[in-house]
Amino acid sequence: MSSSPVPLVGRSTELTELRAAVERARSGVASAVVMGGDAGVGKTRLLTELLGTARAEGVLPLVGHCLDLGDMPPPYLPFTEAFTRRAVEDPAEMGRLVGLFPALARLLPAHLGLAGPPGAAGDDRVERGDLFDAVLGALGAMGAEQPVLLVVEDIHWADQATRDLLGYLVARLNVERVAVVTTYRSDDLHRRHPLRRTLAEWTRLPGLHRVHLDPLSADDVRRLLGSENVHGLSAGDLDDIVDRAEGNAFFAEELLSAANQFEGADQLPWQLADLLLVRLDRLSDDARQVVRVAAVGGRRVPYDMVESAIELTGPRLEEALREALDSNILQLTPSGRGYVFRHALLGEAIYDDLLPSERVRIHARYARRLAEEPGRSPSELARHSYASHDYPTAFEASVAAGRAAMSLAAPQEALGHFENALELIEQLPQTDPGRVDLTLLAADAAEAAGRYLRGGDLARGALAELPPEASDLDRARLLTAQVRLATSGEVDEEALSVATRALQLAPHEPPTAFLAQLMALQARVASALGHDVDAQRTAEQALQTATLAGSATAAADAAATLAALERRTGSPDDAARQLEAAIAQAHSARDVGTELRTWFSLGSLLHEQCELDRALEVFTAGRRRAIETGRPWDIFGLHNRAMIATVRWMQGDWNTALRILDTTADERPTGLAAAVLRATALAVRAGRGEHGVVAERAQLEPFWLREGRVALYYAFGALTALEQQGDSAAAIAVVEEVSATLGQLWLNEWFLGRIQLSAQALAVVAADAATAPQSRHVRLAEQGAELLATGLRSAERGLPHGRELGREGRAWIARLRAEEARVRWLTGVDAPAADELVALWHHALDEFDFGHVAASTVVRTRLVEALQAAGDTAEAGRVAAVARADADRMGARPLLAQLDAAVGARRGSPDRNGSAPRGLGALTDRERGVLAELLEGRSNRQIAAKLFISEKTASVHVSNIMAKLGVRSRAEAAALARRAGAGQG
Repeated sequence: MSSSPVPLVGRSTELTELRAAVERARSGVASAVVMGGDAGVGKTRLLTELLGTARAEGVLPLVGHCLDLGDMPPPYLPFTEAFTRRAVEDPAEMGRLVGLFPALARLLPAHLGLAGPPGAAGDDRVERGDLFDAVLGALGAMGAEQPVLLVVEDIHWADQATRDLLGYLVARLNVERVAVVTTYRSDDLHRRHPLRRTLAEWTRLPGLHRVHLDPLSADDVRRLLGSENVHGLSAGDLDDIVDRAEGNAFFAEELLSAANQFEGADQLPWQLADLLLVRLDRLSDDARQVVRVAAVGGRRVPYDMVESAIELTGPRLEEALREALDSNILQLTPSGRGYVFRHALLGEAIYDDLLPSERVRIHARYARRLAEEPGRSPSELARHSYASHDYPTAFEASVAAGRAAMSLAAPQEALGHFENALELIEQLPQTDPGRVDLTLLAADAAEAAGRYLRGGDLARGALAELPPEASDLDRARLLTAQVRLATSGEVDEEALSVATRALQLAPHEPPTAFLAQLMALQARVASALGHDVDAQRTAEQALQTATLAGSATAAADAAATLAALERRTGSPDDAARQLEAAIAQAHSARDVGTELRTWFSLGSLLHEQCELDRALEVFTAGRRRAIETGRPWDIFGLHNRAMIATVRWMQGDWNTALRILDTTADERPTGLAAAVLRATALAVRAGRGEHGVVAERAQLEPFWLREGRVALYYAFGALTALEQQGDSAAAIAVVEEVSATLGQLWLNEWFLGRIQLSAQALAVVAADAATAPQSRHVRLAEQGAELLATGLRSAERGLPHGRELGREGRAWIARLRAEEARVRWLTGVDAPAADELVALWHHALDEFDFGHVAASTVVRTRLVEALQAAGDTAEAGRVAAVARADADRMGARPLLAQLDAAVGARRGSPDRNGSAPRGLGALTDRERGVLAELLEGRSNRQIAAKLFISEKTASVHVSNIMAKLGVRSRAEAAALARRAGAGQG
């Protein structure tokens, strides 16, 4: 990034903010700035000024650029550029850093002697966490010597891996003497651009500052143009340029340049591309050839690449380059070894203007040069080879690029490269260049990226296209991939059937790693279907075969399944120890999928035991591992994340739960992932009284059969919302429909989740009964009894033989019984005594006393109502105070309203003479509620049942109302209230 002869205009505030970031880094406080603005608005010019000042003040600049290489750029490209340039400038320092942080070598080209070429084998892969830590450590080490300014330009073109690494640095940098400045084109950020979500997440980080470059004012544009050559232009022409530039410095300069070229602004073409191309007319033929070749190379192109792709040599090439530089079309890179277009739009316009034959010819020359240097990016070679119609080379390079991306924990990018290679097969002269192997590579990448449906489609498609003479082993391998990808969701008997078929096709002698992996997979599927005996036997066989074949991954997979089976049949402590051992074994074998699955299994065990804090630690560790390995959308990485939020919801930390579930800043979440997280958030949203929760069904129902959690958690949220509406018919319908779906999916209609569904549905029936006419009371009581029976039956039949209901299950049973008694109290059908109601809710509160704040707050609210009914207002007040504090912290507005209604605040107060006020305005909230029931003609007993007060208390309230209203009978009180409209409240 060379210095610019054009003065900086209208950017003093932004430059001050950027310099402040560098100053913070100087003082030992790391800082990060994200600078956005439209293309051409002046971001690069501002950075040029910043870098010039920083260099002069002894700051070490590291500069990297993201390039527009289509959908699959090589991962971490700007970091590779920045560290490579530093390695050239100071090889000894970079050698020292690589010694301290070996993973850093993976970002350096092989020809520098500090790194080996990207490998194809699995043992060559670097853990993403190690790579990220290496970059962080290297920056910190350099900062210890002198302050560092890391600049990454054009992150709107960044790959996911680069964005993740930048986010990691922004979050982790603390006391290092490092400032990070990134830029992006805001006009490139369409609504679904992945950078939008990334920026939203970064904005929450305390050390990050946002800078946005707005268009320059008209006066600033005039000042900018005044520094250029404007002779021969009239004031009108200059005003026209200012108007048409719309505050964009680059547009203004290009308009002025073209106007000077053609002696008048009225001849200028309107489209910017035309304006850009007009500048080429001033160049000689040789210089035009240089910029055309450079445009095919991309935003930045090294000198040796230009030299290899152009027909000019020696002095002619040097003179042409000099002309392009002097015309301000190309600029030197900071290293002086390459060239960059003054603006990306200029290069794009030149590239688009090339004839197709020109593009093919120049791309072919780039590809030949890249092929001669294996240490260079295979993704670049793939791009140039494809564009030059050299499909065999493009195929090989795409495969190499995919392998390199997988080795760098960038599965999304790897999948794209492998799919490109699969599409190129039809263009190859040979009939089968390893299609099965390539499909399996793509399936592995799809699994790691969470694109299970896509991976399954690839495996099924390849299987269908196998020729009749294909080997049984190839068929078995594709079937195995198909089953493995199917286990990402709900497993059915078909998956077991396919696994069995694959096992029949696979050679059994001699024992192989593939055979052991297939056995372990079959055991896992059998376990998921509840075939515990078969799963145990097959997993043990898999362990034996894995030992004979020396397959650590198969052994880890089988061990994880055996540990999961122990969780079902053994003691929780023994199961936890076995699961911990399985996690360590999977980690040692570098089997990330198994490791994530086992983290989730251990967390679920602790969650079932109501050890919420320990469960949270385990789920968090599982999610962290998914992120470190580049697999945030792995199904168990996803479930670990969802369960972190679930535990936070249970603990009453609803803000954190929603933050964890927010996908705004996530990179390309799959549809299933978005549905799981969205469904999990409904409990909080409904608990806060948000509208539209029930209507979420339209978006979530398509995923019910793919992942039962989506259906179950939708129901939990919907029932909470329906309770607030008192819509028992809709609630019962939701329970029946979700139960039918999950019963079919889980092959057991009495799954344990039906206990909670029944309890929550009973709460909706009670809410309905509180306002329903007496004619519906008997039916509502019957529905309550039916839901009680369903919940109890689920507790009996939902457990495996020999297992006992866990503590949370017992807590929901207690609430189930209390809610059913509440329905009977409200309807008056076989109504319990008030003391019995209090005892049931006290018991439910005791059962939920394991840290489940969300459920306890609901139970306390019900207990307050029961205590009021029993006339124990003092205890009701104490319980209400605790419930109110928790509800307020959670933002549970509906519960706060229910507590207000249950306790009842006085509206009236004594007048100045000390006498009690009279009339409707003197009534307390509770008395106004009683008066509303008098208007309905209800007896004292009916009023007591509906308002959860004793019959004696109802009688006292009626007497007080009559006294305050100055009437002698209930009928007179009702008539007076009707005339005054009191019944409206």
